[in-house]
This record gives sequence, C-alpha cells and structure tokens, in this order.
Amino acid sequence: MWMGGTIPLGYDVKERKLVLNVVEATLVRHIFTRYAELGSGTLLQAELDADGHRSKHREGAGGLIAGGRPFSRGILYLILQNRLYRGEVKHNDNVYPGQHEAIVEAELWTIVQAKLSSSRRDRKLSTGAEAPSLLAGLIFDADNNRMTPTHANKRGRRYRYYISSSLPDRKKSGANSMRVPASEVDGLVLDRLRQLMASRAEIAGTFASLCLEARELDAALAGANTLGEQWMTMPPEELRALTRSIIVSVTLAVDRIEITIGVSQLARALGVGVKSDGAKGDTIKLSITAVLRRSGQGKRLVIGEPNVSTSDVSLVDFLKEAFATRQKLLADTSETLNEITARTTKSKGRMTALMRVSYLAPDIVTEILEGRQPPELSVKRLVPTSQSLPLDRGSQRAFLGMN
Repeated sequence: MWMGGTIPLGYDVKERKLVLNVVEATLVRHIFTRYAELGSGTLLQAELDADGHRSKHREGAGGLIAGGRPFSRGILYLILQNRLYRGEVKHNDNVYPGQHEAIVEAELWTIVQAKLSSSRRDRKLSTGAEAPSLLAGLIFDADNNRMTPTHANKRGRRYRYYISSSLPDRKKSGANSMRVPASEVDGLVLDRLRQLMASRAEIAGTFASLCLEARELDAALAGANTLGEQWMTMPPEELRALTRSIIVSVTLAVDRIEITIGVSQLARALGVGVKSDGAKGDTIKLSITAVLRRSGQGKRLVIGEPNVSTSDVSLVDFLKEAFATRQKLLADTSETLNEITARTTKSKGRMTALMRVSYLAPDIVTEILEGRQPPELSVKRLVPTSQSLPLDRGSQRAFLGMN
C-alpha cells in the first residue's frame, strides 16, 4: 500500500498501490544499465541530457505541473539506490518485500550497487587519484602532444585529469592543448570498446585483413561476445589490462575522441593467432562524438552530436523570472527595490541579478530559449557574474562567451 509522498519515476498510483508506468519503467532500466556500463554519474547525466530524457512530470498544488527537468547527478544517485526498483520497501533500517512489481532485476541491481560502493570507497580513500591512469602513455591531443595524468585537490577530494604536455609552457601550447577530466574520458573509451565487443559486424570487419578461416572467425566472434557480456562485472585490473593491450593510442580533438586499435592485438586478446605479417601493423579507428568546451581552467565533455540543441530548463526559468520581476517593478514605481525584495522574500543580490539579466539582448535571449548557448553558461555562473554584465548589447555576447 502506498502511504503517500513523491511518486517515484517508473510508477503511478492507483487505489493506493504502486503500478508500473511502462514508458517510465523503460527509462529506469536504461538508467541502471547505462550506469553499470559507464560507471560514472557525470557521464550518465550528460548522456541522458543529450538524449532529451527528463524527470517525471508531477501535478502539484493548484494543478501546477512540476518536474520535466534534466536529471541532476543527485537525483540519479537516489534513483540508483532506491530499493523500490527491486520490488522492496525500506522502513528505518529494515527492508521488506513490497506489493509492487520490480523494475530492475537482481543481477543488474547487484552490479550497480557494487559500482556505487566502489566509487564511494575510491573517493573516500582517494585511490582513484593514486591508481595508474587507464590511458597513461596512450593519450594525445590533436597537436600530437602527449597528455599526462595529473590531479587536483578540492575540499578534501582528488580529481584526476589528463593534461597536454605543452600546456604548462604557454609559449609552446597550441589551440588544441587542454586539461580534461580523466574519469570522463576513461568512461567513454571503455564504453566504446564494450560496444565494439558487442557488435558482430564491427568485429568481423576489423578482422577482414587477417584472412581468418571460418572457424577462427567464429571463435573470435564468440570471444568478443563473451567479453561484451562480462564487461560490466569484469574486475577493474582485468579491464585495464585488456584495454591497454589492444589500444595503440587515443587522440582528443575538440569535437571527438578517436581510439586507434591494433588489429593483431585485438585478435590475440580474443584468442586468435595472427598468421599474416602484413596485417600485424594494421589498425582501426573508433570515433566518439564528445565536444570539448571550456569550463574554468580546463575543459569538459559535452556528449552527443555537436549541432543538437537542448534548452537549459533552469536557465530558461531564470529568464522568465527576470522578465516577470522587471515587469512588476516597472508596473508599480511606488516601491523601492529594497521594499520589493522584502515583500517577495528574495535576496537583494538575486533581485539585482534578475534585473540586470532582464536587459539581455533579444538575440541572446532567443539563443538561450533555443538551447544554442555555450554549455558553460548556466544559472550558477550567470547569477554571481551578472553584476559585471555589460549594458551594451554588443559587449554582452563577448562577456557570455557567445561570439
């Protein structure tokens, strides 16, 4: 029996019981599956956002519709740990069988919880920063500068990065020099390798130059299929050894990640002997669309097609609030800004930010509504910097990085 509260994604309530919402349940399974494959909340969030997935729509007081927003990492982690999806109910520290249908099967649940636990343990012990980086010695930027592992400490936690060897020397660094989050790059590379192993067509095409006999090709396809099935549960040290044994290099460009795989190395990893000396140096290239955008001193990955526009719901809502605030202020000039601030319970800083943002150039507003603003332009960035926002509309584009 459902006792009330926020109805979880994947279910509806009928006669005080949770019943499956088929469409949402499919999304819940997708969230669990992709986290098991990616092992990263950041990558999962970016992928869901790029694919246009949004949170559950809910009707609140007065018929107001809430939800329908991009998933935050916090919400995703709550979903991934919610035992309701296993058909169970947690009360205090006890877990009981529920009367509702489970969405996530036991094996997938176990894999996800193990990855979540490992991630928490690594963050607590900082082992992720100390462990050998997956692509150390294999990764380069688009100028062919080697990228080396490094890390930064922030609030007691360590964050791993790959940095172009030319970046510390500003005289030698080029337009393609960069510092990127290592865990995001590693996750994307591993996921692309998993896709390769799961594709019979790709594996068969890769081995075309080896002139394999039918039985050898069948053995390679079977080996790749087995690896694909075991990928999510493979011990990290085995996955690292396999990855480094087949990758020749990884190149980071501004619009993609390119992985070069050695054909003979892949064959050996799948238990196939290489007879042709001419094929031993053959390689294939796997490409991942992942646009690199500047974010602070480094760059972050925006996953998906670079020309696909997705509006930032929070940013659009902030614009709506800004224009509504200006309209109210201009409609009644008898109140001062301080009086309006006190009446609306908004801080003076937010009111000031809203007023300044309400004078954004119309073309900038249009681009934000259409989702064509830079990914780094968010409410979190706009509010504290709005006090320096130029009133001159020509200067606003440069200030916001929208040239």
